Amino acid sequence: MPEFAGAVALRELHGALVSSKSVEQFLHEMAMLAARLVSGGLSCGMTMQPNGRPVTVACSDQVAARVDEVQYELDDGPCLHAMRDGHMVRIEDTADKARWPEFEARAASHGIRSCLALPLHADGKPLGALNLYAREASAFGTAAARRAENFAESASGALTLAIRLASDAPDRAVAIVAGLADGH
Repeated sequence: MPEFAGAVALRELHGALVSSKSVEQFLHEMAMLAARLVSGGLSCGMTMQPNGRPVTVACSDQVAARVDEVQYELDDGPCLHAMRDGHMVRIEDTADKARWPEFEARAASHGIRSCLALPLHADGKPLGALNLYAREASAFGTAAARRAENFAESASGALTLAIRLASDAPDRAVAIVAGLADGH
């Protein structure tokens, strides 16, 4: 990602983190940003496993949600592989049906021709995956894949902070209220 594009992505992630009223809203903003900043015309879903079962926690549109759901039904596919193994996964053309034939056929039936899935980490541990879907074959060349990797890395950092803030919020609120009651 050229330095300028990386700075734009960081600025937009920062803006989303600061302006979001909840972790859910922030996740939705991240999915929308990824779809827009990596390459035009993409769909984006974010997969996490809050209770040991993969779910789409945010998406840019219903196509991403449906294609993510196909992977959960099959218990296999690029986003699950990226999340479980911690490596980027690329499908150049779903018409080839090379690696995940059933998933690729079903993704193609939703108009998806290529996919890029990237792991998301929080505190150095796998947390989920960023799933990018394109309506054209070979949509994720070297430059787009690099932008996506850089975005996923920045998004992982922002997500770590959002989760920490959300989990600390009740404790901080109690401490603030207790401090006010004590006259501090």
